[in-house]
Amino acid sequence: DVFVVEWPGGGARQERSRDSVRRLSLRFGDVGDDALPHLKLSNPVQAKPFVNDDDRLHLFCTQTAFANMVELIDAMTEATPSLRQRCEKFKGRWLESKLQKLVASAFPSASTIENAKWKDVDGKPGETDCILLIDKTVGLFEAKSGRISPPARRGAEDRLKRDIRTLLVEPSRQSARLA
Repeated sequence: DVFVVEWPGGGARQERSRDSVRRLSLRFGDVGDDALPHLKLSNPVQAKPFVNDDDRLHLFCTQTAFANMVELIDAMTEATPSLRQRCEKFKGRWLESKLQKLVASAFPSASTIENAKWKDVDGKPGETDCILLIDKTVGLFEAKSGRISPPARRGAEDRLKRDIRTLLVEPSRQSARLA
């Protein structure tokens, strides 16, 4: 019973939540020997930490759910585009706020500017999530809510290049335009 996931009540909202979490579940026997070579790159238990035995859902390792919470929420919202869009928007705002707080606490005597909007010499608009000012030194920080995609983790070279470009190269180029 310690590992059983239960929902109080039984209204439509709880049923939708239960269905969303059920999509993140495997059944006993779903992970066989053929999946073992892929466990490091695309771990099925990491993507679906719940076990479904028809009657109940079980969560045997709570840390798997907590360590992969962002990915699990993304998977739960996939079926509802409007919910996914709201979650992505919230995640972006939360990360920007968290970034500013982290930078400010790491450099308490410095000044920070959050969500600075600017135009480069060609008039192209840009935004920087956090700017740190220490004497004559300026630090530019970008919070990215993306991650390396499952196909890239499984070895899709073109997808990995695209993910790296999106997460590292493009933000670096934007910061260079501001600098």
